[in-house]
Amino acid sequence: MLHHRLEQESAAWVESGWITADARQKILAGYQHDTPSLLIRLISVIGVLLLGVGLISFIAANWEAMPKLARLGVLLTFLWGSYLAAGWCLGKGNLPRTGEALLLLGVIAFGANIMLIAQIYHISAHFPDGLLLWAAGGILTAWLLHSQSSMVIAVALSLLWSGTEMLAFDQLHWQWLPAFTLMLTLSVRREWFTAFTLLVIAFYLWMWMFLTVLIPLAGDNSAPVWIGLLAAIALTMTGRVLSSWIAERRYGDILTSCSLIAAMLSGWLLSFPAILKAVATNSGIEWYTAIMLIAIITITAVDFKQLEPQQRSSLHTKFGLLFAAGFALMSIAFLISGKLNPIAFNLLFFLALVWLIIGAATERYASRLNLGFFIFAMWLTARYFDTFWDLLDRSLFFLIGGALFIAISIVLERKRRSLLAGMSHQEPAQ
Repeated sequence: MLHHRLEQESAAWVESGWITADARQKILAGYQHDTPSLLIRLISVIGVLLLGVGLISFIAANWEAMPKLARLGVLLTFLWGSYLAAGWCLGKGNLPRTGEALLLLGVIAFGANIMLIAQIYHISAHFPDGLLLWAAGGILTAWLLHSQSSMVIAVALSLLWSGTEMLAFDQLHWQWLPAFTLMLTLSVRREWFTAFTLLVIAFYLWMWMFLTVLIPLAGDNSAPVWIGLLAAIALTMTGRVLSSWIAERRYGDILTSCSLIAAMLSGWLLSFPAILKAVATNSGIEWYTAIMLIAIITITAVDFKQLEPQQRSSLHTKFGLLFAAGFALMSIAFLISGKLNPIAFNLLFFLALVWLIIGAATERYASRLNLGFFIFAMWLTARYFDTFWDLLDRSLFFLIGGALFIAISIVLERKRRSLLAGMSHQEPAQ
């Protein structure tokens, strides 16, 4: 699919004079050469997972019939056999994709060893510690053998460890942050963009769980959504700054895209008047709001300062500044009065959607453009139900809503396609 799209877009590049025909052929040849490796990696991973499930099923079926020493031997053979096979593939075998998949099997085998050895010798312990040890094995494998797939599974295991500590034992768990920092540093140094993306997503999930435990201590379950919105806005602007400051701008783009999704989903939830009003009832929410508002204003100012003169006068920047000013005023009013106005918040959310769509079209981000239209459709649906559910007869509600949304969907789809078509022909954003 990527190669087919590249063929179409590169033809337009040649027509526009951006590249020569020979350069286009070299680019296509390079991507065509890399395409089979993706297939090999996928097949290798599926094969390894099937092998792992098969071995674990065999061990489970014959577990009771084995003496302890035999059980231990099978488990260690499973573990070291996976790593030795991976070492051969990565070295003499010259099969890097298969070797990477076998490293993943080794990490799975390490986790199986932890759980089953604890069962063999009836080791009683705090059970999340087993997840921590398993995650540490994944991080060590990723570090020593340069394995991104091991880092990916380590990210998931570390989040499961911290989440279990918080949700199962109802306690705050800061200990995940050092592990997160270590994994983030290693992923950036190795340029593992998939692992970096998962780490950003994991951070938002961890923050949501942390706030879910922390905020109820002050008496409200809706506050995590508001804090999450503030943090997502701050990290969105941070990603934009990083995209301009660092040589490899993909890190900033990934942080911006993931944070935009978190911000838009949080904003959509808060667009419901009942949820927004519930946030304001929390007695300790003002401190978080004040701290995050200062951070947002500071980062937004830095982002604006680094823009070129023509970018500062663009429509995208104007909408962004209008939203920033409106959001700051609403937050300050909240700090003074302790109230959040649902109408004002929904107007600001609409401004944010316009900012997102204009920015995506200007900077040629098709995924962000689609996100903007998708969230707009969700927001419009929610407001229709909020406004007319109690005002209209049920049959009229559905008939009018159906006709209205069909008409709106046609208009939005045409506009979306028009913007996407324009993005494929305009010059790349500098």
